[in-house]
Amino acid sequence: AFDRETKARDAGREPLVLTLPAPATAPLQAQLRKAGFRWSKVLLHWEGLALHDDVAALAAEHGGSVRRIREADAATAPEAPAAAE
Repeated sequence: AFDRETKARDAGREPLVLTLPAPATAPLQAQLRKAGFRWSKVLLHWEGLALHDDVAALAAEHGGSVRRIREADAATAPEAPAAAE
């Protein structure tokens, strides 16, 4: 039952990255978190699973951009070189 609920909740959601030209205000941060995003302190962008069309509209309102992260991109991304011993 839990698996079905999770699949129903995540239907249509996809991995996205949102970048903004300026720091997000507190109300915008709340909207992004509600949409399924989290702030990446390392990469300095918002990332999460969300509905693309909803997030694209939100990004456009604030002068930002949304990028889809496809599974194929992650699978073909080069691995980081191993540290020298």
